[in-house]
Amino acid sequence: MAGTSQAAQFRRLEVVERDGHYHAEIEARIDAPAEAAWKILSEFSRLPEISPAVQESETLGRAGPHAWMVRTRSLVCVLWFCRKIRQVQRIQLAEPGSMRADVDPEQSDFDDGLALWRLEGEGGATLLRFYARIKPRFALPPWIGSWLVKRAVREEARGSVLNLERLAREALK
Repeated sequence: MAGTSQAAQFRRLEVVERDGHYHAEIEARIDAPAEAAWKILSEFSRLPEISPAVQESETLGRAGPHAWMVRTRSLVCVLWFCRKIRQVQRIQLAEPGSMRADVDPEQSDFDDGLALWRLEGEGGATLLRFYARIKPRFALPPWIGSWLVKRAVREEARGSVLNLERLAREALK
């Protein structure tokens, strides 16, 4: 496996906007074992290595038996418009391969947000299923338009999946 050169295969990568919320759904096959991908994903300090937008990640403390409060600072750019975004999430690890992140609106630039990750073994690879729903608190310039935001979310998602795959494969060496 470590010698193969396949890249992630995206079976689904959709972003839609409804009622001020952006919804993203991803299903991808990652060319790395689920255990390796999970180990990378569940180390919150590595979020800047996974996500092209995340510049900083800090664990603030425990929020339950299998939950943590995590703050991220990101820089998201759509064409020449860039915005710094702060986000605090309660991240719950339900079982190996399953993660839920709920945005704390009081400490974030979002009125609402949810992300669900599911990693399952598929032979020597991983089937990644991801769903996210966000509602930005900030107004977007009208010239950006929904389609550009959706494009930026798709690019961020694609980059994150490819980075997760690369990091998981490197961990096997």
